[in-house]
Amino acid sequence: PITTGGVTYHDQPWHKDCFLCTGCKQQLSGQRFTSRDDFAYCLNCFCNLYAKKCASCTTPIS
Repeated sequence: PITTGGVTYHDQPWHKDCFLCTGCKQQLSGQRFTSRDDFAYCLNCFCNLYAKKCASCTTPIS
């Protein structure tokens, strides 16, 4: 059971150690993150996967 230090995401309880980025599996508890299609991502993975990329250098535009 989750007694302390849990995370709530989409009205569901998660252990901090179980709440991970869908892309890189890094723990998301305590850091900024975003989501797409109900999947949580660290900002780096989200940017690399979904951000528009520069037409010249292909680096994600944030």
